[in-house]
Amino acid sequence: MPADCPPPSRIVMTTHGKVQGRRLVHAGDRQVDAFQGIPFAAPPIGELRFKKPQPPAPWAGVRETKKFAPRCIQVPFPGLLEDELHGEMSEDCLYLNVFTPCWEAPEEGFPVMVFIHGGAFVFGEASSYGDIGICENIASRGIVFVTIQYRLGYLGFLSTECGQRKCGSAASQSAFDNSKVDTVVHFTLYLVDRAGERVCNMKRRWYHISSSTSDLFHKAICMAGTAECRSATRSCSSMAAQSIRKAACLGVTEFANTQELLDKLRQIPAEKFAVSLFEAPTRGDRIDFGANFIIKETCPCLDGDFLPESLDALRAKATPKPLLNGVTKEEGLFLMPGRRSTLEGLQETLQYVTLDCTKQDAMKKELCSCFVGDAKPEDPACIRAQAGMVADSIFVAGHLELCRKTVAIQTEPIYLYVFEHFTGPSILGAFNPNGWDDSVNDLSVPWKPITKENPALNYVFTSNEPMMSNDLFEGRTAAFIEIHRRHK
Repeated sequence: MPADCPPPSRIVMTTHGKVQGRRLVHAGDRQVDAFQGIPFAAPPIGELRFKKPQPPAPWAGVRETKKFAPRCIQVPFPGLLEDELHGEMSEDCLYLNVFTPCWEAPEEGFPVMVFIHGGAFVFGEASSYGDIGICENIASRGIVFVTIQYRLGYLGFLSTECGQRKCGSAASQSAFDNSKVDTVVHFTLYLVDRAGERVCNMKRRWYHISSSTSDLFHKAICMAGTAECRSATRSCSSMAAQSIRKAACLGVTEFANTQELLDKLRQIPAEKFAVSLFEAPTRGDRIDFGANFIIKETCPCLDGDFLPESLDALRAKATPKPLLNGVTKEEGLFLMPGRRSTLEGLQETLQYVTLDCTKQDAMKKELCSCFVGDAKPEDPACIRAQAGMVADSIFVAGHLELCRKTVAIQTEPIYLYVFEHFTGPSILGAFNPNGWDDSVNDLSVPWKPITKENPALNYVFTSNEPMMSNDLFEGRTAAFIEIHRRHK
């Protein structure tokens, strides 16, 4: 059989019908099946646009699940052949992929890891993370790995503020998209972990604290983003006002009530609801990637339904669970493409890291004094200081705040990490998903959980020997949080 034509998988019964995929690892005693493109909700099109996900229709016979489903409607990245890289886009996008070991499961079942892709709530897809790599490096270790998709931009986050229960507002339907996953695929598996990366790890924390999903899983992994990040949520009134502005831009300015507004918006092509991170809201066609990460055009809101209370109130009620979270050393560089080594470039950085502050000028002055010092704009030290401020503003401060707030109310362990170097699959090998076992711990330096006394205690993965650090980025992030608190 040709290498690019794997044999069919076994046939598996899901909640809504039988599926058959491909056996992507089909040699040896640790073979792995891949089921790609399993619907976990009815297509959110027509009357279902802007509504909570509904169950998919059952199907007769065996459904072929051998390739990724279309990705969600989004704005392609400039200069990339997105369709060739990640496939076509469609409003009909609520599908998941399951990569599962073929050998007999242990008595307690295989652990399950659910990966929610990142993308600032406006871009991304499951196909970006591949299939054969997941099978060879994760599923072959005895882990069931699930990747999912959810609605993006206004299709996922349009809000009318009046509340989902009352009038059918979209509010945070993307969050409900993800919460429906558990109702679809039953492979007789018992342990559920969640992992992911970048901004949509903010979602991981919602699922940990939301009463709708808190008990569906027992561990969480947040990489480069949490619900404590400044850009994770906005008020319902703010998101509703933004949605009304969007409707006006699409030509919908007159409507008697919310239902009429939604009915008119359902007549508009789906691609019109995509959102770009590369369109600056106030600077013409100037790309301001970092600013758009802080002041997002669309993002979740405290809708009174999926998130019925404040994050702090929900956290206090949520089921405590072990948490692994962290960032890379240079998160800020991801958001600084084309940043100029000039005084104007520095001012642009200061402008968007203080966008949500009421005392912007005072905060800019203190940030410069604390982080830039005497460095000239063209000095590498100045660029590095800017990257640090951007990283803290958008990602790192949220992680430290998550650690501080969570360790104060639970005894389950919380681990914080910093990646300074890509170390390959050996890190995954250091963990037994079914529970800790010293015999399989190949970390050369023990990883200690954070404490109430030191929520910044972190494990640093370097190109040399890993190490424990008492300070997160030598105290930089804590200083940023304190400056922001004084001027917000």
